[in-house]
Amino acid sequence: MRLWLAIAAASLVAAGAATGAAARQPPLAAVHVTACQLSPTSSDRSATFVSTMNAVPGSNRMLMRFRLRERVPGERGRPVHSRALEAWRKSHSGVPSFTYTQTVNGLPPTSVYWMAVDYRWVAANGRVIRTATRISGVCSQVGDLNKLKIKNVTAHSDSVSGGARYDFDLVDTGRSTLRDIRLRLEVDHTAGSSTQLDAIDPGQTQTVELAGAGCSRSLHLIVQHDGDMRRAVLGWHCPPLQ
Repeated sequence: MRLWLAIAAASLVAAGAATGAAARQPPLAAVHVTACQLSPTSSDRSATFVSTMNAVPGSNRMLMRFRLRERVPGERGRPVHSRALEAWRKSHSGVPSFTYTQTVNGLPPTSVYWMAVDYRWVAANGRVIRTATRISGVCSQVGDLNKLKIKNVTAHSDSVSGGARYDFDLVDTGRSTLRDIRLRLEVDHTAGSSTQLDAIDPGQTQTVELAGAGCSRSLHLIVQHDGDMRRAVLGWHCPPLQ
């Protein structure tokens, strides 16, 4: 499987120390999946994981390593090997906390993904004084959102805003009713309006109207279940204005 990795790293100095007997001790280490993007286009299917670790007494530097795992429904989980994920990410010396964001692109649409993160705390002399491993939540590329498709788009000039109104004909190609779907328009990667689709039955086509800027390159419809962090990205070419 070919993966593209987008990486953003930062050594973060924690805010001022909490005071008082009730101050909560920060967790030793934690990793969370913070974005899960579905798309008909392979390069747009991605998962983003944010990992944080805090210094322990005697540590001078902190290290973490990401290990991606996948599971095809009905099978056991397995590691996804990638050279780009093999390196240990290192904090600056002496910082009280270390946070690293790892995005993996190019995910196949048939699996569930999660990240195992290994942590090391290293003393000033280079000796590893503590280790830990944490497991993230999952990013599922399998789901009902993949069943919602764009059938057609028409565009009309909006003289009031100077932009356009776009009518999206959406069809449910799956076998179950999709409910509580949030829709957000992006025109040439500029945010447009949003709306909500209460329900759409299998095989049914519904039209929703969204407003945005005039289109010169492409339209993207961001689709999410209400309360679900996963999102599908549906693309369409710029339709002629009517």
